[in-house]
Amino acid sequence: MTAGGALVAPAAAAAGRPAPACTLDAGAGLVTCTYHAIRAEQVLEIPAGVDTVHVVAVGGAGAPGAGPEIASRGGAGGLGAMVTGDVPVAGMHTLYIEVGGNGVDGGWPNSGDSGQAGGDGGGSSDVRTVSATHPTSTSTRLLVAAGGGGGGGGIGGGAGGAGGAAGEPGSPGIPSPAGDVPGGGGAAATTTGGGAGGILPDPGGAGSASIGGNGAAALGGGGGGGLFGGGGGGAGRGGSNAADSGGGGGGGSSLVPAGGTLAPAGPGRQPQIVVTYRSTTPPCTLTGPAAVLCGINLPFTRSPR
Repeated sequence: MTAGGALVAPAAAAAGRPAPACTLDAGAGLVTCTYHAIRAEQVLEIPAGVDTVHVVAVGGAGAPGAGPEIASRGGAGGLGAMVTGDVPVAGMHTLYIEVGGNGVDGGWPNSGDSGQAGGDGGGSSDVRTVSATHPTSTSTRLLVAAGGGGGGGGIGGGAGGAGGAAGEPGSPGIPSPAGDVPGGGGAAATTTGGGAGGILPDPGGAGSASIGGNGAAALGGGGGGGLFGGGGGGAGRGGSNAADSGGGGGGGSSLVPAGGTLAPAGPGRQPQIVVTYRSTTPPCTLTGPAAVLCGINLPFTRSPR
């Protein structure tokens, strides 16, 4: 926690959850908490009187595919989404924060897996009202920043297709001079359904609610996670020298709250969720009971009501 630019450690987390990095602008009465990808659910306990929180969420990027031979190359991974918006929280007690990982880190929690040379998709980042441990949790998401698709892999002179950025399809593989038939790119997810898997020769898996589709065989890129997941890339069929090329995975779809914005996350932008809210209980200080009312020892201790 910081006040006047000085970093102050947040209170210990409850239930084994690590506390985020939080700052306090005492003059404006603004509390800002930043959550990073830690492969675990995090929470924000909403202070009394807070009706709206401002959220900036960034989804994970897809991992690039691999080209294990000199004449082969893998496709680039697709960028995740950045979603910004105000989320109404009146009457709510807890928000559950899921920060998706980049594909190179496995794309937690919901990207599609790839084959050996394909890249995993990026995981989506979201804010929801029910813990992910509950089977209906995904239906309570208030904001989702989708992950990008993983790049396809190539062997024997083939080249993998690029993974689609969030909301975009993956590219098909690029055949080698040996005449292999490239794998198709996975389709992008929409706000109503998952993306189809890359077409033949060996089709990738379809995306579904939240989860990206798996890449085909050893070369298709995984689909990005999201509101719905992107389709996994297909795998090609080798030519005379067993050349092969996989399609990139499709990007997942995002959920943007009313009045919010959706944009691609910039290259190198790491997945995270930043939540800002205005304290309604003056004075907003870092010590004593007022700290609880301002949310300073939150998000892990429920504020008094």
